[in-house]
Amino acid sequence: MRIYFFAFSVLLLQIAVFPEFLSFHNATPDFLTVFVIIFTLKNDFFRSLKLASFIGILQDLLSPSGLIFNTATKIFIFILTYLLKDRFNYSNMVVKGFLLIFLTFFDIFLKSSILFLKTGLFEIPSFSFFYLVVNFILLYAVVAKDEYR
Repeated sequence: MRIYFFAFSVLLLQIAVFPEFLSFHNATPDFLTVFVIIFTLKNDFFRSLKLASFIGILQDLLSPSGLIFNTATKIFIFILTYLLKDRFNYSNMVVKGFLLIFLTFFDIFLKSSILFLKTGLFEIPSFSFFYLVVNFILLYAVVAKDEYR
């Protein structure tokens, strides 16, 4: 239950506090995507699916833009992470970094594709590099802290 409260707290911080400090062209990085990836790497299928669904639904309910695609992208990110989870040795930080880069690009492409289906315009946002760098730094900070415990 604490993990859901933590995810809800991070979502509230991401919506209320981070846009003022970490926004770039009115876009903030999605810390919960990194959270779903890390949680999926460490837990089983059903716990990870429940958490990814919970986070996606909450993001859709609290989204100011009105675009409802976070549930689908979080579940796809979870599925892809879970499928790749047993194929690599994740103790290596470089492998974790490449996994995050791949999944972040997949997340950006998936959101752009869903937006294309809704509006008819396919556009990769200009802030994608910023989004990738912040998610990459966050992953390394969390993994480094977790390894030194």
